[in-house]
Amino acid sequence: MSTNSSDEVKNNLLSLSNINQSIWNLDLIVSYYHFLKEKNLQGGFFSNSEEEHILTRHVYESMIHVEKLAEKISISRETKIADVGTGPGLPGFLFLCLKERPNVTLIDSQQKRLKLLYEFTREVKIRLEVIYERAELIHKKFQLATMRSVVPYPWSIEIVSKLVSNNGYFAPFLAKRNYPIEFEEKFLTQFGFEIFEDFQITELKFLGERHIKLLKKKAIVEQSFVRPWAVIQKEIREYNGKNNFNQ
Repeated sequence: MSTNSSDEVKNNLLSLSNINQSIWNLDLIVSYYHFLKEKNLQGGFFSNSEEEHILTRHVYESMIHVEKLAEKISISRETKIADVGTGPGLPGFLFLCLKERPNVTLIDSQQKRLKLLYEFTREVKIRLEVIYERAELIHKKFQLATMRSVVPYPWSIEIVSKLVSNNGYFAPFLAKRNYPIEFEEKFLTQFGFEIFEDFQITELKFLGERHIKLLKKKAIVEQSFVRPWAVIQKEIREYNGKNNFNQ
Protein backbone atom coordinates (compact mmCIF):
# COMPACT_ATOMS: atom_id res chain seq x y z
CA MET A 1 0.00 0.00 0.00
CA SER A 2 1.45 3.32 -1.04
CA THR A 3 0.95 5.97 1.61
CA ASN A 4 3.34 8.73 0.62
CA SER A 5 1.04 11.67 -0.04
CA SER A 6 -1.89 12.92 2.04
CA ASP A 7 -4.31 12.25 -0.81
CA GLU A 8 -3.06 8.67 -1.09
CA VAL A 9 -3.50 8.11 2.64
CA LYS A 10 -7.04 9.49 2.55
CA ASN A 11 -7.98 7.40 -0.48
CA ASN A 12 -6.52 4.27 1.08
CA LEU A 13 -8.54 4.83 4.22
CA LEU A 14 -11.73 5.34 2.25
CA SER A 15 -11.07 2.22 0.17
CA LEU A 16 -10.81 -0.05 3.23
CA SER A 17 -14.48 0.03 4.15
CA ASN A 18 -17.62 2.14 4.29
CA ILE A 19 -16.31 4.71 6.76
CA ASN A 20 -18.91 7.23 7.85
CA GLN A 21 -17.14 10.23 6.34
CA SER A 22 -19.67 12.68 7.78
CA ILE A 23 -18.40 12.24 11.36
CA TRP A 24 -14.63 12.43 10.70
CA ASN A 25 -12.02 15.12 10.20
CA LEU A 26 -10.07 13.05 7.68
CA ASP A 27 -7.38 15.67 7.18
CA LEU A 28 -6.51 15.47 10.88
CA ILE A 29 -6.40 11.67 10.71
CA VAL A 30 -3.99 11.89 7.78
CA SER A 31 -1.78 14.31 9.72
CA TYR A 32 -1.82 11.94 12.68
CA TYR A 33 -0.81 9.04 10.45
CA HIS A 34 2.15 11.03 9.13
CA PHE A 35 3.12 11.88 12.72
CA LEU A 36 3.14 8.17 13.63
CA LYS A 37 5.31 7.37 10.61
CA GLU A 38 7.75 10.24 11.06
CA LYS A 39 8.20 9.82 14.82
CA ASN A 40 8.10 6.03 14.92
CA LEU A 41 11.84 5.54 15.31
CA GLN A 42 12.17 8.27 17.93
CA GLY A 43 9.15 7.18 19.93
CA GLY A 44 9.41 3.44 19.42
CA PHE A 45 5.71 3.27 18.58
CA PHE A 46 5.84 0.17 16.37
CA SER A 47 8.31 -2.54 15.43
CA ASN A 48 10.01 -2.45 12.03
CA SER A 49 7.71 -5.19 10.76
CA GLU A 50 4.63 -3.24 11.88
CA GLU A 51 5.61 0.10 10.38
CA GLU A 52 4.14 -0.68 6.96
CA HIS A 53 0.84 -1.63 8.62
CA ILE A 54 0.35 1.53 10.72
CA LEU A 55 -2.56 2.70 8.59
CA THR A 56 -4.53 -0.55 8.49
CA ARG A 57 -3.71 -2.32 11.76
CA HIS A 58 -3.61 0.70 14.00
CA VAL A 59 -5.16 3.91 12.65
CA TYR A 60 -8.01 2.35 10.66
CA GLU A 61 -8.67 -0.29 13.33
CA SER A 62 -8.97 2.40 16.00
CA MET A 63 -11.22 4.50 13.75
CA ILE A 64 -13.66 1.63 13.38
CA HIS A 65 -13.70 0.99 17.13
CA VAL A 66 -14.41 4.66 17.81
CA GLU A 67 -17.08 4.79 15.13
CA LYS A 68 -18.83 1.74 16.59
CA LEU A 69 -18.76 3.23 20.09
CA ALA A 70 -20.24 6.47 18.77
CA GLU A 71 -23.12 4.42 17.33
CA LYS A 72 -23.78 2.66 20.64
CA ILE A 73 -23.53 5.52 23.14
CA SER A 74 -23.92 9.27 22.95
CA ILE A 75 -20.59 11.03 22.41
CA SER A 76 -20.71 14.83 22.30
CA ARG A 77 -18.46 17.80 23.02
CA GLU A 78 -19.34 17.45 26.71
CA THR A 79 -18.38 13.76 26.95
CA LYS A 80 -15.29 13.14 29.09
CA ILE A 81 -13.22 10.25 27.72
CA ALA A 82 -10.08 8.64 29.12
CA ASP A 83 -7.84 6.37 27.06
CA VAL A 84 -5.71 4.24 29.38
CA GLY A 85 -2.24 3.06 28.35
CA THR A 86 -2.59 5.15 25.22
CA GLY A 87 1.06 5.11 24.07
CA PRO A 88 1.13 7.29 20.92
CA GLY A 89 -2.62 7.92 21.20
CA LEU A 90 -4.29 4.71 20.09
CA PRO A 91 -7.24 4.74 20.15
CA GLY A 92 -7.67 7.92 22.21
CA PHE A 93 -6.46 10.44 19.62
CA LEU A 94 -9.05 9.20 17.13
CA PHE A 95 -11.83 10.59 19.35
CA LEU A 96 -10.27 14.00 18.73
CA CYS A 97 -10.60 13.37 15.00
CA LEU A 98 -14.39 13.33 15.26
CA LYS A 99 -16.07 16.49 13.99
CA GLU A 100 -18.07 16.48 17.23
CA ARG A 101 -14.92 16.45 19.34
CA PRO A 102 -15.29 15.22 22.95
CA ASN A 103 -13.14 16.10 25.96
CA VAL A 104 -10.27 13.60 25.80
CA THR A 105 -7.64 12.71 28.39
CA LEU A 106 -4.80 10.37 27.44
CA ILE A 107 -3.25 8.37 30.27
CA ASP A 108 0.09 6.57 30.27
CA SER A 109 2.66 6.10 33.01
CA GLN A 110 5.46 6.06 30.42
CA GLN A 111 6.07 9.57 29.12
CA LYS A 112 8.26 8.98 26.06
CA ARG A 113 5.60 8.29 23.43
CA LEU A 114 2.85 10.42 24.90
CA LYS A 115 5.07 13.52 25.14
CA LEU A 116 5.72 13.34 21.40
CA LEU A 117 1.99 13.15 20.75
CA TYR A 118 1.35 16.12 23.04
CA GLU A 119 3.85 18.17 21.05
CA PHE A 120 2.06 17.14 17.85
CA THR A 121 -1.34 18.23 19.21
CA ARG A 122 0.09 21.67 19.96
CA GLU A 123 1.31 21.92 16.36
CA VAL A 124 -2.14 21.09 14.97
CA LYS A 125 -3.85 23.22 17.66
CA ILE A 126 -5.86 20.44 19.26
CA ARG A 127 -6.79 20.72 22.93
CA LEU A 128 -5.70 17.62 24.81
CA GLU A 129 -5.11 16.67 28.43
CA VAL A 130 -2.39 14.13 29.20
CA ILE A 131 -1.71 12.42 32.53
CA TYR A 132 1.56 10.60 33.11
CA GLU A 133 0.39 8.24 35.86
CA ARG A 134 -0.94 4.77 36.52
CA ALA A 135 -4.70 4.72 35.93
CA GLU A 136 -5.52 3.23 39.32
CA LEU A 137 -3.84 6.18 41.09
CA ILE A 138 -5.85 8.90 39.32
CA HIS A 139 -8.73 10.60 41.14
CA LYS A 140 -10.80 11.85 38.21
CA LYS A 141 -14.06 10.58 36.73
CA PHE A 142 -14.91 9.98 33.08
CA GLN A 143 -18.06 8.98 31.24
CA LEU A 144 -16.12 6.61 29.00
CA ALA A 145 -12.81 4.82 29.49
CA THR A 146 -11.13 2.85 26.71
CA MET A 147 -8.18 0.50 26.60
CA ARG A 148 -6.73 -1.12 23.51
CA SER A 149 -4.27 -3.80 24.63
CA VAL A 150 -2.24 -2.73 27.66
CA VAL A 151 -3.72 -5.02 30.31
CA PRO A 152 -5.50 -8.29 29.45
CA TYR A 153 -9.25 -8.44 29.96
CA PRO A 154 -10.89 -8.84 32.46
CA TRP A 155 -8.09 -7.59 34.73
CA SER A 156 -8.40 -4.30 32.86
CA ILE A 157 -11.73 -3.77 34.67
CA GLU A 158 -9.87 -3.45 37.95
CA ILE A 159 -7.34 -1.01 36.47
CA VAL A 160 -9.96 1.46 35.17
CA SER A 161 -12.62 0.97 37.85
CA LYS A 162 -11.91 4.21 39.73
CA LEU A 163 -11.91 6.28 36.54
CA VAL A 164 -15.45 5.48 35.38
CA SER A 165 -18.31 7.57 36.74
CA ASN A 166 -21.61 6.01 37.79
CA ASN A 167 -23.62 5.14 34.68
CA GLY A 168 -20.44 5.58 32.66
CA TYR A 169 -18.81 2.97 30.41
CA PHE A 170 -15.63 0.99 30.00
CA ALA A 171 -14.88 -0.26 26.48
CA PRO A 172 -11.94 -2.68 26.23
CA PHE A 173 -11.00 -3.47 22.62
CA LEU A 174 -10.63 -7.24 22.34
CA ALA A 175 -9.54 -9.87 19.84
CA LYS A 176 -10.43 -13.53 20.37
CA ARG A 177 -12.93 -14.53 23.05
CA ASN A 178 -10.41 -16.49 25.09
CA TYR A 179 -10.61 -14.57 28.35
CA PRO A 180 -11.47 -16.38 31.61
CA ILE A 181 -15.21 -16.16 32.27
CA GLU A 182 -14.81 -16.88 35.98
CA PHE A 183 -12.51 -13.87 36.36
CA GLU A 184 -14.82 -11.71 34.26
CA GLU A 185 -17.79 -12.42 36.54
CA LYS A 186 -15.66 -11.76 39.62
CA PHE A 187 -14.39 -8.37 38.41
CA LEU A 188 -17.76 -7.24 37.08
CA THR A 189 -19.37 -7.91 40.45
CA GLN A 190 -16.54 -6.56 42.60
CA PHE A 191 -16.12 -3.29 40.72
CA GLY A 192 -19.75 -2.63 39.93
CA PHE A 193 -19.97 -3.16 36.17
CA GLU A 194 -22.45 -5.01 34.01
CA ILE A 195 -22.27 -6.02 30.35
CA PHE A 196 -24.19 -3.42 28.36
CA GLU A 197 -23.28 -4.78 24.91
CA ASP A 198 -20.87 -7.28 23.42
CA PHE A 199 -20.49 -7.12 19.65
CA GLN A 200 -18.28 -8.28 16.81
CA ILE A 201 -16.62 -5.80 14.44
CA THR A 202 -17.10 -7.42 11.07
CA GLU A 203 -15.31 -4.60 9.22
CA LEU A 204 -12.05 -5.80 10.76
CA LYS A 205 -12.29 -9.46 9.77
CA PHE A 206 -9.22 -9.07 7.58
CA LEU A 207 -7.23 -8.47 10.79
CA GLY A 208 -8.71 -11.49 12.58
CA GLU A 209 -11.42 -11.55 15.23
CA ARG A 210 -12.20 -8.17 16.80
CA HIS A 211 -14.95 -7.29 19.25
CA ILE A 212 -15.86 -4.76 21.92
CA LYS A 213 -17.17 -5.36 25.41
CA LEU A 214 -19.14 -2.30 26.42
CA LEU A 215 -19.43 -2.39 30.20
CA LYS A 216 -21.68 -0.03 32.14
CA LYS A 217 -20.97 1.04 35.70
CA LYS A 218 -23.97 0.62 37.97
CA ALA A 219 -25.50 3.73 39.47
CA ILE A 220 -24.77 2.80 43.08
CA VAL A 221 -21.41 1.20 43.70
CA GLU A 222 -19.35 0.81 46.83
CA GLN A 223 -15.82 1.59 45.63
CA SER A 224 -13.65 -1.49 45.80
CA PHE A 225 -9.99 -1.47 46.73
CA VAL A 226 -7.68 -1.76 43.71
CA ARG A 227 -4.69 -4.00 44.32
CA PRO A 228 -1.10 -2.97 43.57
CA TRP A 229 -0.07 -3.54 39.95
CA ALA A 230 2.59 -6.06 40.98
CA VAL A 231 -0.09 -8.23 42.60
CA ILE A 232 -2.32 -8.05 39.51
CA GLN A 233 0.63 -8.95 37.27
CA LYS A 234 1.42 -11.98 39.44
CA GLU A 235 -2.17 -13.20 39.18
CA ILE A 236 -2.16 -12.79 35.38
CA ARG A 237 1.14 -14.70 35.08
CA GLU A 238 -0.13 -17.51 37.29
CA TYR A 239 -3.33 -17.80 35.28
CA ASN A 240 -1.42 -17.77 31.99
CA GLY A 241 0.92 -20.47 33.25
CA LYS A 242 -1.89 -22.75 34.34
CA ASN A 243 -4.19 -22.21 31.38
CA ASN A 244 -1.88 -21.12 28.53
CA PHE A 245 -4.01 -18.02 28.28
CA ASN A 246 -2.89 -15.55 25.62
CA GLN A 247 -4.10 -11.99 25.77
